[in-house]
Amino acid sequence: AIMGEFSAHSLQDRSPEPWEPVETHLRLVAGGNAAFPGAAGFAEAFGAAEWGRLLGLWHDLGKYSARFQDYLKSVNGLEASLESKPGKVDHSTAGAQHAVRQLGSELGSLLAYCLAGHHGGVPDAANSPVAGKSLRERLHEPSGERDHSIEGAPRALLDQPAPPMPKLDLRANNKRDVAFRLSVFCRMLFSCLVDADYLATEQFMSPERSAARRRTLPTLAELKPILDAHLDRLQSGAADTPVNRQRRLVLDACRRAADNPPGLFSLTVPTGGGKTLSSMAFALRHAVRHGLRRVIYAIPYTSIIEQNASVF
Repeated sequence: AIMGEFSAHSLQDRSPEPWEPVETHLRLVAGGNAAFPGAAGFAEAFGAAEWGRLLGLWHDLGKYSARFQDYLKSVNGLEASLESKPGKVDHSTAGAQHAVRQLGSELGSLLAYCLAGHHGGVPDAANSPVAGKSLRERLHEPSGERDHSIEGAPRALLDQPAPPMPKLDLRANNKRDVAFRLSVFCRMLFSCLVDADYLATEQFMSPERSAARRRTLPTLAELKPILDAHLDRLQSGAADTPVNRQRRLVLDACRRAADNPPGLFSLTVPTGGGKTLSSMAFALRHAVRHGLRRVIYAIPYTSIIEQNASVF
């Protein structure tokens, strides 16, 4: 097989399609397919589909550079996409620079953080003694150099309109609040891009593993009665002791609170009081009641994460 003019990934030891064109990869990351929704689909959940689509289209523009293409010819597999190791080719800075040129410093910078960091992590804004090059440094690197040249990229990829303003309340008087909201928005976009990039790359590099992900997961509405039935069985078989009576009170309180409007809820219960299952009973009921899409469990210690995951 002969390598195409610009390729994103290579499988030199496989056929019939050992080379993946850059544009094919970019459009898959941007819009997804039947196997996954792509960055636009992921970001649609928080009203930012166009932001996700742009990230997908621009994240690997640096692969249109001659240096990256030369490098790809010399290696096999995913190694060409890993920028964090010495000797690797920087293919993410070019997209960040293009975003700022195309959209201006404000909107463009939000995308640039994600684009520049999609392999190595979101960069710091300015110089840091403990991190790599800052975003500011990378944006000011000469874009015409061999590493960052995107002259080979189709204009249809490069010429994109600005996305709509993010659905955020940016009218707060406190600048720290505004900065925090923008930071969370940026990190959500970053997550959408990274997930879409890895899933799209997996489809090309490891189609068997990619196919194994295509399974129908139960909805929260389907999970709720399963948990409720399990809790009812536990309660019916539990002895009538002071501790078990308190556990019932905790569970009942969690179920009642789930019917309240969304907001911040606090549950303070000593060890052994049934927090794990009672909190999940609250979460599923609250999610179903208010049409929420996910329950996200954030736990501080790996041992507790594994323990709770086993229970769930």
